[in-house]
Amino acid sequence: MKKFRSFVALCLAMVMAFSFSAVAFAAEPKADAFSDVVLTEDETVVYQDDEVMIIESSAAAGGISPLSTCYNGQWVGSSSNGSFGVYSDNSGTVGITISTESSSNDSIAYITVLRPNGSEFQSGLCLSGTQEKKYTMLFASTGTYTIKYSAYTTVGMRINCWIY
Repeated sequence: MKKFRSFVALCLAMVMAFSFSAVAFAAEPKADAFSDVVLTEDETVVYQDDEVMIIESSAAAGGISPLSTCYNGQWVGSSSNGSFGVYSDNSGTVGITISTESSSNDSIAYITVLRPNGSEFQSGLCLSGTQEKKYTMLFASTGTYTIKYSAYTTVGMRINCWIY
């Protein structure tokens, strides 16, 4: 019985040793997804990876095609209320990012975003210190979006808005 157990153990050890070596084959290189893209003379590739290509063109709005990135910001030196506008030439489904930048986490801003027609897109946003919130806006229209704020700060803060 002892010889039989040692024979089985030897067979199992050999099976385990042979299973460690495996044949590996090199993967086929991916076909370039952007090989059929034709650029005009005034277009240049700004960034490209396997999934996205960003093309810069002097003819495109804001320099980047197909949507432009619209930005505006407001520096608030002390606690106050106010508003600023961000003109967007994008329509349909767009992204909007609201952020605050401050050296103190005690700085707080309550923000409301108004659409060009005067209706509220977001209200009661509360951002403190350095913080950022991103949203997707459906059925956006071209025009000036108004960012209304009530800021409470002793060191100052910047309120930013991007529409893209």
